[in-house]
Amino acid sequence: MKTAVLVVSFGAVSSEARKNSLDKIENDIAKAFPDYYIYRAYTSGIVIRRIYENENIHIDTLKEAFEKMRTNGITDVIVQPTHMIDGIEYKKICRICDEHKDVFSSLKVGKALLEKYEDCIKTVDIISKEIDFNSSYEYILMGHGSEDTANIRYEQMNVAFVNQGLTNVRIATVEAKPDIDEAIERLGNKENVKKVIIQPFMMVAGDHAKNDMAGEKNSFYSKVKDAGYDAKCVIMGLGEYKLIRNMIVENLEGMIN
Repeated sequence: MKTAVLVVSFGAVSSEARKNSLDKIENDIAKAFPDYYIYRAYTSGIVIRRIYENENIHIDTLKEAFEKMRTNGITDVIVQPTHMIDGIEYKKICRICDEHKDVFSSLKVGKALLEKYEDCIKTVDIISKEIDFNSSYEYILMGHGSEDTANIRYEQMNVAFVNQGLTNVRIATVEAKPDIDEAIERLGNKENVKKVIIQPFMMVAGDHAKNDMAGEKNSFYSKVKDAGYDAKCVIMGLGEYKLIRNMIVENLEGMIN
């Protein structure tokens, strides 16, 4: 029997973002499971193409990774996504895995970081240990957002922050609700807001973080500034935090054991 862990991410064009986040996740998994072969795949065809154009580096698609593992004699596969929610991209992974389930003796798929409300509670506890939330400041964490019903996890994260006493922390998403306009409206209901810290609630601080969050025009940063607040951006993906990466490793441990 030859067993492998396939780490699946949306991907990131920036080599620095990959090094700081996705590579660290993969390295932590490799250290935690030294007897397993470790493979990588990205789900974004655009990201894969741009990495090749910019760096002449080829990243496998999920289907290519499965074919490579089959050729290498891998018999049992655990697929571990790095996705935040079990939304559209996660479900795409599950569909492709289902198409390949007969290729291997066993093929399991790990969960997204936020699969249920209990994961939101745990994530709030973990992230508050990694980020020193100053009670004098307000925090807006930028999530991606999705048309999928799994988008409710972002609302549940906001509930979990409040329930754990972090009323100065709120998630706003780029492509769904809750959004930045709601977050700014909420700031208007508070008194004496000194500073607003904006940072990603994404595994990787890639293009979304640099443009949609921290860009000079039509970004979270510019909208907060235009509303009259002192704003600062922290460009650091969740995958850069050791305790967040530990959550992914612990999920794998649960599947293996």
